[in-house]
Amino acid sequence: MADEQKDICGNCQNFKPKPDEKFSNCTEAKHAGLKYGMQVRADSRACEAFMPK
Repeated sequence: MADEQKDICGNCQNFKPKPDEKFSNCTEAKHAGLKYGMQVRADSRACEAFMPK
């Protein structure tokens, strides 16, 4: 369960919301080999592009 808490978008190097924003526009998201952009919250589940801070 500890790993589940660490592997979230808020702990990813790509998560960079602007000040006072709840969401980050992630342009590095990947799933099943496909790259795409998505809007994520800090507590979102990590995607395949997760890179620890």
